[in-house]
Amino acid sequence: TATAEITPPDWIKVGSGDKLGSFGCDGSRGDLSSQTNWWNPHKQKTYRRPDKHRCHFCPYSSYSLHNVRSHERTHTGERPFSCSFCQKTFAHKCHKKSHERIHTGETPFKCETCGKAFKVKSSLHSHRKVHGK
Repeated sequence: TATAEITPPDWIKVGSGDKLGSFGCDGSRGDLSSQTNWWNPHKQKTYRRPDKHRCHFCPYSSYSLHNVRSHERTHTGERPFSCSFCQKTFAHKCHKKSHERIHTGETPFKCETCGKAFKVKSSLHSHRKVHGK
């Protein structure tokens, strides 16, 4: 009996460095390097659909149009968000908000161990190492 060759759909890239994910039932990485493994439901819980939105300047892509537009500002230099206090401009709204805490003194990120407060979440995460967390 002859066996038919099974090939993946056109949008599945086969080989290394292709961002495709395959996980076995034990959580280990599967192998998508051979064309016969892409369809095996035991080896692969999910497979990647083609990205919907692409950057106009580089290969970056995302399912989120917002993320792509935000990324494109790294190419265009656009900085549409300005500080309410000093008019410094930012490419991302979250960076503006974080910067404005310099002016307001707001410290919304508090250490649950000692109560010390921080303006940015990453500073709190770094501080937690002092407590061994």
